[in-house]
Amino acid sequence: MFIEGIVSSYRMNTKDFRSRVYAYYNQQGRDLPWRHQPTLYRVCVSEFMLQQTQVSRVINYFRAFTQKYPSFKALHQASLTEILTAWQGLGYNRRAKYLWETAHHIAAQPSGKQYTAEELVKLPGIGRGTAGAIIAYAYDLPAVFIETNIRTVFIHHFFTNQPNVSDAAILPLIEKTIDRNNPREWYWALMDYGTYLKQQGAHNRSSAHYSKQSKFKGSLRQVRGHILSYLLNMPTPVSMPHLCTALPYPKNNIQKALNHLVQEGLMSKNNKGQYCCV
Repeated sequence: MFIEGIVSSYRMNTKDFRSRVYAYYNQQGRDLPWRHQPTLYRVCVSEFMLQQTQVSRVINYFRAFTQKYPSFKALHQASLTEILTAWQGLGYNRRAKYLWETAHHIAAQPSGKQYTAEELVKLPGIGRGTAGAIIAYAYDLPAVFIETNIRTVFIHHFFTNQPNVSDAAILPLIEKTIDRNNPREWYWALMDYGTYLKQQGAHNRSSAHYSKQSKFKGSLRQVRGHILSYLLNMPTPVSMPHLCTALPYPKNNIQKALNHLVQEGLMSKNNKGQYCCV
């Protein structure tokens, strides 16, 4: 146990709160690969990969992906099929497409351009939270943003036993407590401390934005992922009857998943009614 009673929750002032977070981080902070050389590219890759995916699953994917595609230019020069292949197993494949499209935008800009939050949110797959994280981690600037681990920390210490806590109520506290001299490391510390609190039983069920993730097995996400993985390994387009024979899902689920994948630009349908990755 790091410090006896560290998970006891009570209201505290800014100085005490910051000391508590840094005390944990200084002893138990994680050594994560994207924290080494936190360039705009490496931060973007990690932020896209970490959306709805646990850190432990991302680590090896991040290392392999950034070794194969070490820059926005390298990512821009690859085909979407190549990127989707490198992404396989990580899930939520739209993220790979958004990252690839974002690389096209950034590779076309002058090298070293520093982006504002307003510019970042115009890029594919980047919302306000991701934009804030990119600015804090890549530029070491005190952007204010919230995500699940940060939310856990603030609910635990400032909203004990309060229901339906909104992000709007938390954001002013994030702004008030941020370490403006070292925002990048402060957010790393918050993330690590939030992870620790979750391991000790803290959770975000008091958040007004809390929703339990649906089960993967049998879901449309599983069907989509299986179809995409199958087609990435097929040398030629395949028909709907072929997929129904090859994959263990009801015909209606396969058709629904195919429709979504085509609409999202992850695969295409030719004039013979056959499907392939783009």
